[in-house]
Amino acid sequence: MACGLPVVATDVGGIREIVPPQFGLFVPPENPAEMTDAIIEILRSNLSQLKHDLRTMVEERYSWEKNVERLTEIYEQLI
Repeated sequence: MACGLPVVATDVGGIREIVPPQFGLFVPPENPAEMTDAIIEILRSNLSQLKHDLRTMVEERYSWEKNVERLTEIYEQLI
């Protein structure tokens, strides 16, 4: 995502907590046919706009500044 590329991932663990649905596709584990279809779907989408929107979201949500803000909030709650 940091490179501005949409994600195709297996729907396991906490991946849905990290990847917003508008920036990725989720497929069942151990299903190569659905993985292939999802990759083709991503490649056929409007990648230039998607890349721009994804990169903007990552910069806003996962920048060092945002991480420091979140960590500071957690520390303040603990004190």
